[in-house]
Amino acid sequence: PGIIKPTVVNHQVDLCGHATLGAAHALWATGRVAKRRRIEFETKASGVLICEQSEGGWIEMDFPADPPSMAGEKASQAS
Repeated sequence: PGIIKPTVVNHQVDLCGHATLGAAHALWATGRVAKRRRIEFETKASGVLICEQSEGGWIEMDFPADPPSMAGEKASQAS
């Protein structure tokens, strides 16, 4: 997969959907990646984000999801 490192004022952010969307668009629009080819971006904290172009030309993004948990469960597991 490609690696994207979105930054804000010299700080790399964990996940930036707008940067991922823009990067996928730029790669397809410039021909660096074939239009119907799936693009995988490796992110710092969220793992791999997948972008695909739909039949209508829309960019579909598959974001990772954390499994559901009870409120406060993560906080109590961390201690």
